[in-house]
Amino acid sequence: MSAFSESIVEDAPLARLESLGWRVMHGLEITPGEPGAERSDYGQVVLEQRLRAVLLPKPISGELRMKDAERSFENVQ
Repeated sequence: MSAFSESIVEDAPLARLESLGWRVMHGLEITPGEPGAERSDYGQVVLEQRLRAVLLPKPISGELRMKDAERSFENVQ
């Protein structure tokens, strides 16, 4: 019987997310200190810019200003 390796466990869900339209990036692409870094250090667990992009509503016909959206986000924290 063959054993599962870490890559098998990781690759299946990543392939599924990619098939759903998510952009899969490898750790070295977003590692702190690299040009594509999305966090300043490994202690920063939440990728804040991605979270904001997903959770904040998009402006609809100019009805929502960015400052209003950020204020709404701050109330959630």
